[in-house]
Amino acid sequence: MSNPTAPSPGQPLSGAEVAALVGGTLEGEAPGPFAHVRDLASATPSDVVFFRSGPNEMGRPPAESEFEALAASEAGLRLVDAGTEVGQHPCVRVENPGLAAALLAQHFEWKRPLYPAGIHPSAVVEEGAQVDPSASLGPGCVIRSGAKVEVGAVLVAQVYVGEDSVVGAESHLHPGVYLGPRVVLGKACVVQQDPHTFWILEGAGGLRVPWNAREDQADFLQRLALPTVLVARSGLGTLNHTLLTVEAMAARRITLRALFLVGQPHPQNRASLEARLGELPIFEVPVFKDLQTDHLDFWLEMEPGIQALFPSRG
Repeated sequence: MSNPTAPSPGQPLSGAEVAALVGGTLEGEAPGPFAHVRDLASATPSDVVFFRSGPNEMGRPPAESEFEALAASEAGLRLVDAGTEVGQHPCVRVENPGLAAALLAQHFEWKRPLYPAGIHPSAVVEEGAQVDPSASLGPGCVIRSGAKVEVGAVLVAQVYVGEDSVVGAESHLHPGVYLGPRVVLGKACVVQQDPHTFWILEGAGGLRVPWNAREDQADFLQRLALPTVLVARSGLGTLNHTLLTVEAMAARRITLRALFLVGQPHPQNRASLEARLGELPIFEVPVFKDLQTDHLDFWLEMEPGIQALFPSRG
């Protein structure tokens, strides 16, 4: 059941509402309203920015110029971690400012779907399936027994949802999407079926991270039966961690296509992994001084062997 006092998706928020939404602590007065997440340079008093004082996922700390940009920003509210100094500016302190900003942007940029709630006459909902009254099932959709379609989900047309699967609240499934049995989609997922597009499904935390009381991410990968790439740190501890993960994947017959090492180059570790993993492609992601999409795209295009991971489709 939805919270009647919670702000509607897309609605501008006060500082207190931002803190509640991202699970942070508000410091200072920030009545708002705030309506967008912006970068430090372009933000206005009605915008929210985010900043992390410690090293990022690539191990790079912020440059002095970035601290200066934070101090000079005209943003009305800052999402920051515990170590960031904000002076007299109001802020919301969170553990992970980047994740908090993503959640907030998802709220602000939400667009009301153009699909009416209800079940199209040609859709099939088997006995034992649950479809929330606010969900939209378009022509030709099939919802098998035990499956659940949650609040506000949109299944545009010809979508198949297998036994005991879950389509999370506010998710959007484009025409032709097929979900096998016991697949769980989280909240606000967007899934599109396109034979000429490659989709990357990203896990979080590791192979044995639990999904629920009985299953972990390894169970999910095994059920999907899709090729998998493994991302591991390059430095201390990676030999034991990576080799145990590869062993667990092999035991579950999960196909491993490549290994990506992230962090400062460690030739000895790479050599040890190559010796034990045979012909498995191993790539070292460079440490970018200024990580931007263009830089990463350039590396992906120039790195030998990357394109072999994505075979051409006729």
